[in-house]
Amino acid sequence: MDDAYASIRAETPEPMNDLPEIDFIDEIIFNHENKEYKIKYGTKDNDTMVVFRVSLNPINYDYYQHSVDVREFHDRSKLFSMHKTAKEIIGFLKKTKFEVDIKKTFLFLKYTFPISNGKNEIISFQLNKDTLNDKDMIKSLVEEIKTIKNNTKEEISTLKQKHELEIKKLQENISKDRKEIENLNKDILSNQQALVNSKEETKKLSKEITNLKKIIDDIILAEKSKINFNDFKTVDSINTFNFIFNYIRQNDPIFNFSNLKLLYRGSRDGDRTKICHELCDNKQNVLIVIKSDRGNIFGGYSKIGFKCLNGENFNYLIDNNSFLFSINLNKIYPVINNKKVICHTPDILGLCFASGFVYYDGFMQRNDNYLYSQIKQAFNGLNSEYEMNGGYDKFKCKELEVYQLL
Repeated sequence: MDDAYASIRAETPEPMNDLPEIDFIDEIIFNHENKEYKIKYGTKDNDTMVVFRVSLNPINYDYYQHSVDVREFHDRSKLFSMHKTAKEIIGFLKKTKFEVDIKKTFLFLKYTFPISNGKNEIISFQLNKDTLNDKDMIKSLVEEIKTIKNNTKEEISTLKQKHELEIKKLQENISKDRKEIENLNKDILSNQQALVNSKEETKKLSKEITNLKKIIDDIILAEKSKINFNDFKTVDSINTFNFIFNYIRQNDPIFNFSNLKLLYRGSRDGDRTKICHELCDNKQNVLIVIKSDRGNIFGGYSKIGFKCLNGENFNYLIDNNSFLFSINLNKIYPVINNKKVICHTPDILGLCFASGFVYYDGFMQRNDNYLYSQIKQAFNGLNSEYEMNGGYDKFKCKELEVYQLL
């Protein structure tokens, strides 16, 4: 495999019962347009069909899948004539250079085989987009959690060890409760009076099962949503940002982020707004955090990001996913729909929200960075114009950080 495919790593996973009729036996992880995908190769119908499945890694619940008969491989090219089974063809495909072309509802897998005299033969397969059903989704979630546990940091491993025995006990209790409920249902069918006598007990058992399920769901969510992050100075704990992360996930569910990347820090990189633009422009999913000299911590989020314009030009854009926030008040201020609040400015100004806040070149030395009095005309939830800064319109930055959510 040439250098262009150096980022691809191949694995041979343990056999998975992903679907009863499909035996996924091999997989390849590759990068495409800044996203990591996984090709899973499987067989079905007694090793006479090759199954392709391509999905985001970790898997989301949309995927592309297609099954190909072994005879179709033989009909398409003599290259496959020596391979009599689906497993043999999968081994051959895994060693072959491939490309992907992702469309809206389907995906092409294109394999390139060298023939002779510098010529190549290209074999293409079209995979149609589909979504896992509930049963498949649960199995894929188990696989995803297993992948997350293998790839996350030491604290996830510690969390797993800490709760391993507890989860086992919970699963045993659930199994025990299910058997008790089954026995109870038999008694109810045989004796109507037993239904009246056991109604309260059934309610109690159902409540216990609900509580047990919630505990398991909380453990899964804690492992799934763990975020890796840089050392930062605006707040004391990453947990401080949880209400912001939860708001983004609820209002932009397609955006599946798992990391924070520090783009800029005033105390580290200097308080020149030109440098701030050089490090932060043309990035998406940007989070700005300001700590004022009065101890108020506030900022804003933009999905589309910011850009520096030449001269004295200004440009104002709509970003309906944007919002302002106050760490001190633990509060989100959503943008009013279709308001132009993302401000592309000359480099004498920083990353600004129109009708929100602005900071100037040399902002850590200046006392005249300020909040706009028109802020309530662009953002919801404000009791007063300057509540993010403790009631003051102007501020001096003690620290300013810009992060990108990845």
